[in-house]
Amino acid sequence: MPSAHVSSGEHRLRLDRFLKRHLAEVGRGRILEWVRGGRVSVNGRAVAAAEFFVKRGDRVEWPGSGEPAPGGAADPEPAWLAAVVHEDRDILVVSKPPGLATNPSPAAGSRNVLALLEGGAGPLHLVHRLDRDTSGVLVLARNLRARDRLRAAFRARQIEKMYDAVVAGQPRAAAGSLRMPLLAHPRRSTRRIEPATIGGVSARTDYRVAERFHRCARLEVMALSGRMHQVRAHLAAAGHPVLGDTIYGRPHAAGPPRLCLHARRLVLAHPRDNRLLALEAPLPADLASFLERLRMAGRS
Repeated sequence: MPSAHVSSGEHRLRLDRFLKRHLAEVGRGRILEWVRGGRVSVNGRAVAAAEFFVKRGDRVEWPGSGEPAPGGAADPEPAWLAAVVHEDRDILVVSKPPGLATNPSPAAGSRNVLALLEGGAGPLHLVHRLDRDTSGVLVLARNLRARDRLRAAFRARQIEKMYDAVVAGQPRAAAGSLRMPLLAHPRRSTRRIEPATIGGVSARTDYRVAERFHRCARLEVMALSGRMHQVRAHLAAAGHPVLGDTIYGRPHAAGPPRLCLHARRLVLAHPRDNRLLALEAPLPADLASFLERLRMAGRS
């Protein structure tokens, strides 16, 4: 694979901008596709976030011009397709990687969970979503009955949702509850959600501090409602945005590999017989490595 080292003048440059400097002939869309598809590595480790900040001396590798595009016959779609958490005739549960959209959109094109899975798993139906850069447990229904029952359970807040989040700063309390109505910002992108003083939809996020590091912390977060960007917006409003969040946060000295948010666990009643399922996705390698680096740097 072609590669280049980060020079002093490129220190703290965003990964996508670094690549564009070295690949003037390659379009930005193709660069973003490479990054989000996990095809770009920094120091031998795949980085799936365009907003990752490279550092002086880093070695960045990217696909060669002769390599087949994702989805081609010679490029089996990634190993995550084998990361099945649970499977039966009614539901398919996978561990979604970061950088991959859940559902079709003009930006995602054919590279989304539904499109990539339906080729081998048959027709599937979304019952909930994860943000593109959030990893973790994703449930899909295999028939309309399962779809309708699971969607109703999500709407009724009958499903337990737990996240791992690495956030800026350290909450003073060991645990807390954030209860702020949320509303799309009227003058910014509709992708940004903010606490509302008037109107908005009710939302509650509970958290527990699991580990404390220098200027950041790992939280175990329970989303007791399912609003768009709820966890990210609530934590940012509380003064502790998720590291790597380009919408609600800002660059952090710890150098997160991407949005440090992982949907670790879902507990739900099976749509056919109501038996309780506890579905868990292990922490992806990039976040696990990042946490080890924080631990080695010393806890506060």
